[in-house]
Amino acid sequence: MPPTAIYISVLLLSLTRVSPRSESLKELHKQDESSTASAALQFGEDIRGWAQDLEQLGLDMAQFVEQCRQPGSDCQQRHVLRQLRVLLHGYTELKARLEALEIKYVRRISDQETMDATLRKVKEVLREYDETFHMLKAKTYKLVGQ
Repeated sequence: MPPTAIYISVLLLSLTRVSPRSESLKELHKQDESSTASAALQFGEDIRGWAQDLEQLGLDMAQFVEQCRQPGSDCQQRHVLRQLRVLLHGYTELKARLEALEIKYVRRISDQETMDATLRKVKEVLREYDETFHMLKAKTYKLVGQ
């Protein structure tokens, strides 16, 4: 066999051996894509659950305000301050859960732009809740102090 024929034979043999390796790389790529897609779906579900809990906190805050606004309501200082601490605890827990979600999914989702946009929107809503909560807390302490 001439030397060029040997090189061609070796090249052809190496190409046939590469094929299974490239197939396994394709399989790994498919698995990576599916795990990324499932992580994105799970992130969406987790954010929706978090948003529902935030909505419930908002409803609890509104109920708290409404109870104490009623004429003749029994809103004693101790009860009001306890309820306010419960609301604050729920709010703090939601903030911590959001941070945990962000950390959990930061490297698992390939579409970081969408995730970042979602987190920006969620953090903006949380900031609005924060402002409302601080206003509610300040007014409550002022009213309870009277």
